[in-house]
Amino acid sequence: MDSLENEQSTDTDYKKLSNEISEILITLGKIIEKADLIFVWRNYYNEEKSSSLLYKEQIFEWNRKNKTKDCSIITNKLEEVIVPPELEEALTKDLPVFTLVSEMTDVYSQSLLEENNVKAVLMVSIFVAGKLYGCLSLDNCSTDENFNNDEINIVKKFGDRLGKLLEK
Repeated sequence: MDSLENEQSTDTDYKKLSNEISEILITLGKIIEKADLIFVWRNYYNEEKSSSLLYKEQIFEWNRKNKTKDCSIITNKLEEVIVPPELEEALTKDLPVFTLVSEMTDVYSQSLLEENNVKAVLMVSIFVAGKLYGCLSLDNCSTDENFNNDEINIVKKFGDRLGKLLEK
């Protein structure tokens, strides 16, 4: 296979993966009604800035406000955010993180979320090949209502599904 065929195959694989992730986020948005924004984040260490700080970049987004007929908008955009150590620890242990933004103790994260009118957040781990790849994050921007256990369990299953999909 020459390099052009290889590049076309990679493009086709990426489009297929993007479509599958899109369908997952659309479905999740329909199930979890209080989710106004849903993100898929990828983790990495930025060696230029610090070898000990974990960063994450937003790679997919679903937005209820800008919904199309299928109520989705998926984008590929890089947004670098420092991950607080306690969040990294929880996600590494596969523990869901959910809180009202007004009750957050991490001032950096709280201010970022408040600037974007987020009232409650839920994050679950995405593991690929047994390693923490990133997280699936849901933002409630409409009410001061936290996510409940049923919603957390549903989102956790979707995070597991994303991990299996990304592992292919």
